[in-house]
Amino acid sequence: TAQLRKCRGFMKHMNDAKQSLGLPVRRESGGSAHCCNSGTDDYTTELGTDDPETTNKPLIDTANKVLEKRVANVIDGVSTSAFRANVWIFTGPRLTSFELALQQSLQHGAGAEAFRMTAAHLQDRAYMESDDSRNILKYLMGHSQPMSPEVVSNSQPLTIQGDLWNPGKNDRHPQFKEHGFDYWSFESYDDEGAKGHPITQWPWPFADLFLFFYHEDGENSNMAMSEAVDWEWSTKKRLDMESIPFTPEQMAPVGYVFIGGGGQANMKRQVFQALRSTRPTIIVDNTPSVPKQAALLVQSMQQVWSPAPMISCRKFL
Repeated sequence: TAQLRKCRGFMKHMNDAKQSLGLPVRRESGGSAHCCNSGTDDYTTELGTDDPETTNKPLIDTANKVLEKRVANVIDGVSTSAFRANVWIFTGPRLTSFELALQQSLQHGAGAEAFRMTAAHLQDRAYMESDDSRNILKYLMGHSQPMSPEVVSNSQPLTIQGDLWNPGKNDRHPQFKEHGFDYWSFESYDDEGAKGHPITQWPWPFADLFLFFYHEDGENSNMAMSEAVDWEWSTKKRLDMESIPFTPEQMAPVGYVFIGGGGQANMKRQVFQALRSTRPTIIVDNTPSVPKQAALLVQSMQQVWSPAPMISCRKFL
């Protein structure tokens, strides 16, 4: 965003982009500016109508490309570390910026492919409202078998029929038809523009393991699994994590990666909970909203543990 490009914490990144274009860079004269103190120069974070952060398209495009490469490098490092440490990556009914960046990275052959797990409710309202999604789920359940050593040893892959993920054939969402999974303009699942996009009609398809939970038909609960599912029932909310009787903590200790803000109103609460519980946490700096704020907070806290805390913290007094 223009606000992020103009903020002080983004200045080094913008200066790198300006240097690549031969534009003059902005330097702070006082050397003591930070998130709480404006420093001794006359720099302002207020956006003006003539600011290059708003009007200079080559600068904006270059800054976006530079940031995209840096974020990709971070994601590559996270994925490779997760692969080496046998850490799984969990995805719920709603995707985050991390899964999208990770998939783009893997498609370009970067990083190691860590194991990915997805959990969802089979009869989530969002899936039941899509004929394609409902038919695919019925097909899966119709070919399911109770787990046993024999079934696991002799299992054969099941080819899913349907064009839900094919932009060339699924034309229900204009942006998906044109861009596939590479781009969409809606910022949250609640936006009107999100309706009809495949990411709102099926769990993340690039996972290695899917955990499906379902509501049984009371009259057919003793029948085969495919017949026990009540296909007329659906969750009250769309893409509802709370309807799933499962949390990642039930399997292993949980760590977090915070990247971008999006429409996640509870991200700030999640960041502070992760910090208080001392769980492994990665905050990707220079990404919008809460992660940028949290990164500035962590950088300020680090000053307390510096070799000369009284000197490094003097600017906060």
